[in-house]
Amino acid sequence: MLLMRRTPDKATRQLRLDPTEWGPYLKGVISGGDGLVVSVGVSRGAQLGLGAARPLRTLAYDPVRDVLEVGVGGSQPGQPLLRYFVAAPRAISVRESANEHEIMVEDGGGTRTVIRLRVSRESETRASARAALPSRLALRDAAP
Repeated sequence: MLLMRRTPDKATRQLRLDPTEWGPYLKGVISGGDGLVVSVGVSRGAQLGLGAARPLRTLAYDPVRDVLEVGVGGSQPGQPLLRYFVAAPRAISVRESANEHEIMVEDGGGTRTVIRLRVSRESETRASARAALPSRLALRDAAP
């Protein structure tokens, strides 16, 4: 499970994923991703145009179709679910820090898609408020 939270820690980890790790890594992001927002953009040389941050819904790699899918939005009435697809990814590298994860996907044509994930401010506020509750109330709220 991938956990992201704001901390003063400035440590950053960078890695290039082996193709056999793509699916499990992305599944780990989504399983720990309650409250994550994502911005997606295409890198053209030194310029990167990222879209607006929207709630993360789907992040997966399908090896049979050889496509990576990112689904965002759709959390509010009238807000559409928007899907991004990267066909034939050839390399995935990741930069992880305490506050943000950036996944760079390079496709067969050399286009680089950047997926930037962070914890939403709303989720941070809820987590801070929950941490301030007496432990007995927090345990009651966490019970299924």
